[in-house]
Amino acid sequence: VSTQSTWGSLDAVLLSTDLAPTFVEIAGGAAAPTDGVSQLAALRGAPAAAPGRSFLVEYNGEVTRDPGHGGSKVCNEHWAPGMACWIEGNEKLAPGPFGREVCSCQDARNQTYACVRTLSETHDSLFCEFEDDVGFEEYYDLRQDVWQRENGVDKLSADEHAALKAQLARLRGCEGATCHESAQLDFLTINV
Repeated sequence: VSTQSTWGSLDAVLLSTDLAPTFVEIAGGAAAPTDGVSQLAALRGAPAAAPGRSFLVEYNGEVTRDPGHGGSKVCNEHWAPGMACWIEGNEKLAPGPFGREVCSCQDARNQTYACVRTLSETHDSLFCEFEDDVGFEEYYDLRQDVWQRENGVDKLSADEHAALKAQLARLRGCEGATCHESAQLDFLTINV
């Protein structure tokens, strides 16, 4: 991200987790350990501590555990274990009126995923693991495939695949300073 500020421009990867420690440092305080890193020095013109980085991207699919959906049977023909279905019209900003009960199913448990996104001078990639019944994985080199049209996970070598899985596991389990992982994958040359 290149951003202009009153102090100059910033060419670094910024995450929402960086906001709190940056604001605390601007205010003159000392931030408690967080997953983010203060970017104040970079905003003031110093080179970014880590011009690239890897970070976690997660999504947890919605699941409705009750196939009865609050007593209504209208969703039963659409609902399956692991799906998120509900009767429209029961929420504050409800669409309609429909004149009848309408079932909406928009998400499923198998849409739960965790990814490691790596941005640096040499890498721009995304590796994801889905929590589904088949262990689906994706890998995209976004320098070559910006629209993520060709899943390259099968083209990774065993070492590349293992390194990405290990990096994702570290990021999923980290807290505070242990999350400040550099994006450098010096021992890997991923050519997909």
